[in-house]
Amino acid sequence: MIIKAILRSKAVRISGGILILLLVVGGCKKPDMDNYLKALETTESTENTDGNSDADNSSDSTETDSTGEVATEDSAEDTENNDPFGISLLDGILPFLDYKEAESTSGDCYEYSMLTDDDRTVYDEILTVINNHEENVAIQTKSPEKLDDVFNRVMADHGEIFWVSGYSYTEYTVDNMVLGMLFTPVYTMSQAKRETIQSQIDSAVEGYLAAIPADADDYTKIKIIYTLLASNVDYDINSENNQTIESVFLNRSTVCQGFANALQYLAHKSGVQAIVVNGTGKSEKHAWNMVNIEGSFYHVDVTWANTTFSGDDGSGESSMINYSYLFMTDEDTAGKYTVESTFDIPPANNTAYTYFIHENKYFDSFDETRLGEVISQAVNTGEESVSLKFASREIYDAAINYLLADFHIEDFCSGMTKAYYYEDTENLILTIRL
Repeated sequence: MIIKAILRSKAVRISGGILILLLVVGGCKKPDMDNYLKALETTESTENTDGNSDADNSSDSTETDSTGEVATEDSAEDTENNDPFGISLLDGILPFLDYKEAESTSGDCYEYSMLTDDDRTVYDEILTVINNHEENVAIQTKSPEKLDDVFNRVMADHGEIFWVSGYSYTEYTVDNMVLGMLFTPVYTMSQAKRETIQSQIDSAVEGYLAAIPADADDYTKIKIIYTLLASNVDYDINSENNQTIESVFLNRSTVCQGFANALQYLAHKSGVQAIVVNGTGKSEKHAWNMVNIEGSFYHVDVTWANTTFSGDDGSGESSMINYSYLFMTDEDTAGKYTVESTFDIPPANNTAYTYFIHENKYFDSFDETRLGEVISQAVNTGEESVSLKFASREIYDAAINYLLADFHIEDFCSGMTKAYYYEDTENLILTIRL
């Protein structure tokens, strides 16, 4: 009987940190696969009893050539029957037979809820390995594509994972038949360092959550989180660890991925279902969120929530919050965002909780009286700015002329002598500092 063990590697992804290690064992007599694992189990049990492997008892020679192929001649007929693939000769290469029980903690997560029971098992296994900081753990899938899909779903549901940048897996096959896979996350730090950083993050997160009233509804929770992140965290491409929540809560500077992970984490901590979405925005690689408000999903993008207001003389002012990217529908994101994912994201087609409609700041006609009421209410409730959305360019231009060119804004903002504002002509949104 000839056994060949060939190790081949191929890089598949860098961003996900995926490295395929493929072990092929072949060139031997092929038995009935239905009885294979049982035969193997019997062989291993025998080895554990006498403390010696079949290879140790054999008097045949083993040669290793420069290619790494191992050839072994074995004339023991009973060995071939009990171990038809000769796997026992490669002692210790099949730890995938021992699946560990994984805890299920993601029942309220969206991507988890979209999986079959079998795929949820894989999801639970991946998350358990990550949380336990383990390596080379057997998972119950034989498909690299399935592994990639489920891993990405885990990361979409769990923005709090800051110590993993990707994963690798080892695939074991016999005569081109996959027997199992081992999963290893790509850790960016030791477990001890991770625990120290987690403690620091927890302290910062407590401050964010403390700002959310106990009786706040889901809409209000996300609005507060959006506002706090936009107010307290700067966009900085040079921020250290800017792909994780570490940059958000410890550095207070990040990029789109950090913002998206942080919003998902805070939403989950406050009891709101949210996922991280990756793709392109404004023709660049981008990450944002989708959140579930009363059974309907909406897009939320904190990255572009900071706005620098321009005065009527062209001067700039300190940045303020732009709510144009809070609770958007698919129609709002069409042509501006493109999803790039191995899995489908939920539709966002309900306008009931879009920011401008829910806040009564959407105008489908030019109405001077209502404009005054909306602005006056914002002033009376202490808002620092007010954003107004218009159904057409004609209505938008009329509001600009009335409020800014003719300066009727001072009718509703006592003492205002100069107006600072931001124009989003693409979405027909006017934001005025109060």
